[in-house]
Amino acid sequence: MLTLVLAESALETVPQSLWGHPAIVSHSRKWGKSPRHILLDRSYHHAAMKRLPQAYKRGRPDIVHFSLLEALGSPLNREGKLQIYVHTINDFTITVSPKARLPRNYSRFVGLMEQLFEVGRVPPKETPLLKLEQKTF
Repeated sequence: MLTLVLAESALETVPQSLWGHPAIVSHSRKWGKSPRHILLDRSYHHAAMKRLPQAYKRGRPDIVHFSLLEALGSPLNREGKLQIYVHTINDFTITVSPKARLPRNYSRFVGLMEQLFEVGRVPPKETPLLKLEQKTF
């Protein structure tokens, strides 16, 4: 069994200190969600992120998306010999089931991650394919 850990991944919801920034407010209105429930993304929130500490290593959920797609599609994972964990910059850990099939479309992946950060597990009422816990490695 091989364990893959994506450490200090740039996957997080928008920090409270940025909720009032015009770029965040505009993006949250566009998607019809509260700023607390949207993912921080450098592509949309660059202007707001300039004042964040360690901004250079935050707001890149696209990297996590691509990495997870590659890992979950690998022959090693198909044989059930790969365990995947995503450790975020804010010390959350996402346990990814080998049976998970993530959306290939980035926008749908973002929606899935937003649900995960809001509820703590995906799917919410069945055996979780993705589980979020507050812990560090």
